[in-house]
Amino acid sequence: MQSNESVEFFNSHPFFREVVNPWQRCQPSVISVGRKKMLCNETRPLEPRLFIVNSGIIIEQKVTAKGKTIVRGFRGQGDILGEISVVENRPLDFTAMALSSAVCLGIERHFFQALAARQPLLWNRLAQLVSKRFRQQEKMLNDLINQTVRQRLIGLLLELARKFGVQDSRGYLIPKVFTQEMMSSCIWSSRETVTLALGEMKREGLLTKNNKEDSRQIIVPDLNQLVAVIAG
Repeated sequence: MQSNESVEFFNSHPFFREVVNPWQRCQPSVISVGRKKMLCNETRPLEPRLFIVNSGIIIEQKVTAKGKTIVRGFRGQGDILGEISVVENRPLDFTAMALSSAVCLGIERHFFQALAARQPLLWNRLAQLVSKRFRQQEKMLNDLINQTVRQRLIGLLLELARKFGVQDSRGYLIPKVFTQEMMSSCIWSSRETVTLALGEMKREGLLTKNNKEDSRQIIVPDLNQLVAVIAG
């Protein structure tokens, strides 16, 4: 069921800049996804489509041939998923799960294709998004080769703090939905190594020590300190 908020959000999204009334032309579906529920599942592929995150946090994952789950990224408000399936006209090949209650807007490929036929700039923007994703994957591989686990973990904490962190007098509070297991998958390490690295950073003051009532909360008191460690 559409809401005025969803329509306004969709029509004002930067991807559809300069397009007149994209909601009416794309006919997106409004999808409410409960916490830990699937938006899509690679074991039951959906036909090609785009998803735009209206609210909440989505984790995008892929299972390798050897059964290892790889985190491809965390998507928040305004982020787009499924771009490669639309460009290549093939079913979605990843799993997306809500880490918090989320609302997403789904656009089937044939609706997007009809609009893009009149607005070719949309294909250009989609190609730019695909290129951006490939650059992100290239950076991940480069970091894996050239950085230590500690540096990769700090880079991830910076990304999470900047994108999803809630700022208060203590610094940036990273939402507790990001578990140490997820972080280890993101940086190609083990949970035990991530746990040890987080403990070490707390002792060094790079992260604020948690109280006993909120032991899962990660707080970054100063982003610049973390940036300096990576640079250093």
